[in-house]
Amino acid sequence: LDTLRVTVAPATLKSSILGRNQTMLEAAVEIGVQKHVAPDPATGQLPQTDLDALMSLCQEIQAALEFQTLSAMPGAMWVKTEFIPVYSFEHLDAQHIFTSVLRLTYKVGGQP
Repeated sequence: LDTLRVTVAPATLKSSILGRNQTMLEAAVEIGVQKHVAPDPATGQLPQTDLDALMSLCQEIQAALEFQTLSAMPGAMWVKTEFIPVYSFEHLDAQHIFTSVLRLTYKVGGQP
């Protein structure tokens, strides 16, 4: 993970009742952002500027995808974005790896 790794994967697909003989589909996609962060040789601390830059990238991904339609599913509507986790303290502490996961949820309504 010396280079930035961005992974996109389907997360969940839920179906709920919308009305008589209609369901609402809710689909979530997760985007993982990972990169090894080398500690400062002098202090052993992780450079805050590197962590801030990676968190900024996650926020840029968030901003670029919210309120957007999906070309493969034009009827899908963005509902929410969650960071799960915002970033993993365990990965940073144990392996010096920044890991953040964005979960974007979309609704697709009116399925008979």
